[in-house]
Amino acid sequence: MLPPLPRPQRASVNAAALAVGLTAFTSLLVVAGGPGIRLSAAFAIGLLLMTLARARPALGILAAFVFLVLLALVRRLLLGVSDWTSGDPLILVAPVVALILIAKAFALDRRPIAPDLISRLVLILLLMTFAQVFNPLGGGIGAGIAGLVFMAFPLFWFFAGREYLEDRDVERLMAIIVTLGIAVALYGLWQLLIGHPPWDQAWLELPNVESFSSLDVGGSIRGFGTFSGFLEYGLFLGMALAIAVWFVLEGKLVALLPIPLLAVGLVMSGHRQPLLFCFLAIAAMTGMRTGRPKTALLVASVAGVLGIGMVFAASAVLPEGGGNAFVGRQVQGLADPLNPNSSTLFIHAELAYAGIKAGFTHPFGLGTSATNAAAGVGKSEADEKLDTEHTLGEGSASTDLDFSNAFVAYGAVGGVLYVTLLLTVLVTAIRLYFRGTLIMLPIVGVLLANIGQWHNGGNYALSALVWMLIGVVAARWYADRADQRRSDARPVG
Repeated sequence: MLPPLPRPQRASVNAAALAVGLTAFTSLLVVAGGPGIRLSAAFAIGLLLMTLARARPALGILAAFVFLVLLALVRRLLLGVSDWTSGDPLILVAPVVALILIAKAFALDRRPIAPDLISRLVLILLLMTFAQVFNPLGGGIGAGIAGLVFMAFPLFWFFAGREYLEDRDVERLMAIIVTLGIAVALYGLWQLLIGHPPWDQAWLELPNVESFSSLDVGGSIRGFGTFSGFLEYGLFLGMALAIAVWFVLEGKLVALLPIPLLAVGLVMSGHRQPLLFCFLAIAAMTGMRTGRPKTALLVASVAGVLGIGMVFAASAVLPEGGGNAFVGRQVQGLADPLNPNSSTLFIHAELAYAGIKAGFTHPFGLGTSATNAAAGVGKSEADEKLDTEHTLGEGSASTDLDFSNAFVAYGAVGGVLYVTLLLTVLVTAIRLYFRGTLIMLPIVGVLLANIGQWHNGGNYALSALVWMLIGVVAARWYADRADQRRSDARPVG
């Protein structure tokens, strides 16, 4: 006679059945319409993801990432039955899933919270983020709490990734990114070449979106795929392209197939930063693949020079981008980066400098809402405290780069802490790869492809992805050091 089914498994089955039933019920509400549609959808999706995360944490993390990639699209699809709101409960679904995983790891399983240097730095940064809610310069408590969505919630994924993602899970995640990259690229090209579907057009016509003048290039609206902005769209395509190249470097030649599509989508995105950082990631991974640090540096340098040569060749063949405004913007800006008429390099440099300077002018920072959309919740005038004529949003003092934003939000100490964390993570990941942890190669690629945007909480999917992978770096480094200590303690002879 078979033993009875253990209670945890039976509970998981019951919870899954409940989730499916509630999902079917709330799906009917979505079809019927009503003011509670977004809350109902958030409840249904959240329950499914939380049930999955509780039963199989790694799978729950992967599913939550897929949801984050589709989040903005889901929000736009609901415009037909529910008004747009910046306080959409769907935004809270993924952070709640992360909190469930954190509670499981530290409250139920009693795992150590910060056993390594990277974890301690992240924990300090997270505590500083919550403390900044009460910053009197931050536009009020309401704005400070809203700012946690952008500043604190991405950091939750560090602990989830550290505790639950194994190497095979990271490989699956990389495959998911390339697969989603194909769909996102096709969607973005459809928006550019054919037109925006009704739900996207309805979103573009909203007053708060019309203020995003950077969506417009030469009278044409940039593609943004399933995301809410062209920056995350471009970064995602650049990251997917870099990962596809990693698969090819690993001998999986089927990954060659999506590379042309991803490259076309990236170039047509009209944003130079993702293209540049994609080159950087591919050059670094190609060099590191040699397995020798000095050779890696040489190969990466040669690959970088070849990439620059390709840009100049493109500018000679297509000086105006072949008549396409987006391609023309890419070619002209990269071919002549010092020309203020064709490149925004100096604007970004000025913003970054102003952000770092603000950290010392206001040593306690300007609060969690200073550098993101939460500035509009209160009466934030953070942009007036940024000593530059350029701003990226009304009331917001965003510098468009996370490391200079850290100085604005946290002050000088927090800014230095964040830069230290950034450098520690990159150096640790590279060292681990050369010590034999091969899964670090695509992680380095993802980190470099998103450099400067790790802590941009407005990029809901990419920020979560980056921090869960930083968690993997911390976990592998802790395990590597533990193995080394055991080896050193082992008696000789």
